[in-house]
Amino acid sequence: MEYSLPHKPTPSIQHSNKAIITTIINFECSYSGEAYATFVPKYDIQIKHKAKPTNLLSSLSGFYGLTIDDKFKDILQRFNLPPHQFYPVNVTHRKVQLSYYWFHFVNSFLDYIDFTSSVFETFTLTPFNILNEFKVSSIKQLHALEREANFEKSIRPRALVLKENFPGYDIISLSNVAPLTLV
Repeated sequence: MEYSLPHKPTPSIQHSNKAIITTIINFECSYSGEAYATFVPKYDIQIKHKAKPTNLLSSLSGFYGLTIDDKFKDILQRFNLPPHQFYPVNVTHRKVQLSYYWFHFVNSFLDYIDFTSSVFETFTLTPFNILNEFKVSSIKQLHALEREANFEKSIRPRALVLKENFPGYDIISLSNVAPLTLV
């Protein structure tokens, strides 16, 4: 199974002090992307007054998974999901408590990536330019190349090839390969 990425970078959301999205008030949890939390995490978010609550809240640095509302949870449960847990999240907007969940799924997809058949590329963002395409033999080799990159150039997957034993999950996180969640 192969996933190709567009040549243009994904546009990012610009945040300002006046508008947009969320503030973490409290987060207490000890977990890894490779295993579930051993207790129910305490996770509080306050959506800024001028922002509009959405089905999926912006990704929060350091979290494995997604912060979703009831409607998105119901949709996700119709698909072939990796091992996962839904933890309730305390979300407030304009002093109203909203129903959200931290959708935490185990991030163990490296064993399913055929690195020797996959293609990666080095690129610059400003101006956007693909510098070269290349293959690697392992995640270890990819991470070594990433350490050599600097703030002017980055590495991303161009075409990921999954091995035959991939269980066909409808959502995967490639956080060990790229800052990317595929749905």
